[in-house]
Amino acid sequence: MQRVDVLTIGAVARPRLGEARGASLLGVTRRGWLVLLDVGWVIFLSREARRGPLTLNLAEAGAGLPPASPGLTGEVTGDGLIFAEAGLRVDFGQAALWQAPPAPAEMLPAAERSLRLAEVKKTGNLDVVDSFAVHNIQISEINAQGLVRALEPLLGLGRGLTPSGDDLAVGLLLTLSRWGKRLGWEVDLAALGEALAALAARRTTTLAANLIACACLGQADERLLLALDGIVSGEPGPAECAAALRDWGASSGVDALVGMTLVLQQTK
Repeated sequence: MQRVDVLTIGAVARPRLGEARGASLLGVTRRGWLVLLDVGWVIFLSREARRGPLTLNLAEAGAGLPPASPGLTGEVTGDGLIFAEAGLRVDFGQAALWQAPPAPAEMLPAAERSLRLAEVKKTGNLDVVDSFAVHNIQISEINAQGLVRALEPLLGLGRGLTPSGDDLAVGLLLTLSRWGKRLGWEVDLAALGEALAALAARRTTTLAANLIACACLGQADERLLLALDGIVSGEPGPAECAAALRDWGASSGVDALVGMTLVLQQTK
């Protein structure tokens, strides 16, 4: 059986693998495999170096992943994910644990954050205006109840494994969980996460619901963290922030930026 080692494993994925016993291949992309665990969470076996809370970064760019089709079943052992039919064992026993680092200590003044946000949109040609028109979202209250009311109609809105409405929710929730208190907002993220998790389970895909839950914990793909921190703290610069957003899915980064903007533009 061919063995592929995992270099780093996301802090949310690791305990879910500890709970799981079975798995099935949900999808195959040029970047890796999406795997659905029998505990209701999706993990990503990634050929790339970008890390995330549900990502397992494979050694040697995942060169050992064989051709496979969705539906391939596997089992989870104490330190490995085995797809016997494909002759593959993914070993995560020695993987380094990754989680979102703390937010930067410095924060730009409100006026400079607005300028930086505009620079990121312009530099990356990120068409947020159209996204606002599509989603037509209005947030009058940034608190748990108000956000549930605002986000509920967006859950599952759009196509794909992470529909646009859910990507927007991820950007919004990540901004609140990572920077909310320092921006002047008091939101009960535990109550918000619990309410949205129940709604997302019924309205959208498993992967999208998982990413929303991660965002409530302040955990997300490091490209989203980089872009958000760059807008709020000033580092890194606009070009690097825009590139990170454009690299996070075909349109997911733009939709996540809409969610970030909805919080940042209402900062006290």
